[in-house]
Amino acid sequence: MRARRAAVSLLAASAVSLFAASAAGAQTAPLNPRVALKVGALGAVSDAGIFIALEKGFFRDEGLDVEIVSFKAAPQILPAIATNEVQISGSAVSPALFNAFSRGIGMKLVADKGQATKGFGWAAIVIRSDLADTIKDFKDLKGRKLAVLGKGVSSTTQLGKALELGGVQPNEVELIELGLPEMVAALSNKAIDGATLLEPFITFATAKHVAISWKAMGDFLPFTGQNGVIIYSQKFAEQQPEAAKRWMVAYLKGNRAYLDAVTKGTDRDGINAILAKNTAVKDLALLAKIAPTGFDPNGRMEIKSLEADQDWFLKLGLQPGRTDLAKVIDYQYVNAAVARLGKH
Repeated sequence: MRARRAAVSLLAASAVSLFAASAAGAQTAPLNPRVALKVGALGAVSDAGIFIALEKGFFRDEGLDVEIVSFKAAPQILPAIATNEVQISGSAVSPALFNAFSRGIGMKLVADKGQATKGFGWAAIVIRSDLADTIKDFKDLKGRKLAVLGKGVSSTTQLGKALELGGVQPNEVELIELGLPEMVAALSNKAIDGATLLEPFITFATAKHVAISWKAMGDFLPFTGQNGVIIYSQKFAEQQPEAAKRWMVAYLKGNRAYLDAVTKGTDRDGINAILAKNTAVKDLALLAKIAPTGFDPNGRMEIKSLEADQDWFLKLGLQPGRTDLAKVIDYQYVNAAVARLGKH
């Protein structure tokens, strides 16, 4: 009898193990047939997770054949998502993004794509080197000429927070819209007093001694700054939900590989080689020097930052009405990915 019970127990244990293995296999086996996807990217370092997932075969392992569609400017992305020309893309946080939701364009905010947080100084306010002893506090920004990428971008919203900390109103500074290379030139010829720069231009400006990195955004913001987001087209999300989850698994693996490289040194040379191949920063020595981009390893976005962006855009009249974030953010894909990968 005892032998029979032991045999039954062994059979039951084997069946459970077999079921568990089968379930795990069903969860992680590549999609069949494979799914072809077009993914939009600007070629920024904040696209690191996408490029790493592509080059390391993370997408391929999930049964996804990913084609990168390069965009020269952020405004081109939203129409491509709306028409499902691309199924997935990164996007800046901008009035155009929120206004698209207000117009009912079919898309979802699904994950983080670049954050300004402590220790990740890739976005910063820089000050002209000769003003370093004059502009010491936020209140000293009053009356200054400050270059921004545009009044409707997250880095300008973050500058707005700096002004607020100094009791300075937006109309008490002169905001000058320039491209990043032009900002470095304007600092050099003293046409501006400061700028909101992103890497690698922070490193360019400081190496030329035309500016100092005065305040990294993550050092003074009362929340994590959400500088970029991942968008799914609604058609893709609704018609290919399994592929949408698989894409997110590969993307988070890419982001985690980047974070491990810049914080622990894990395969740093290999990751930098991928970035040099796929982004605008081709110099490996420069990639080793620049301040890293922040990412949430579990794909979560900073809601306080997105709401602060809307406050700023509304204040400047760039956005007619507030978007209800609860209606446009869909975390089911990052939730499914984290369930598979584990929380980081």
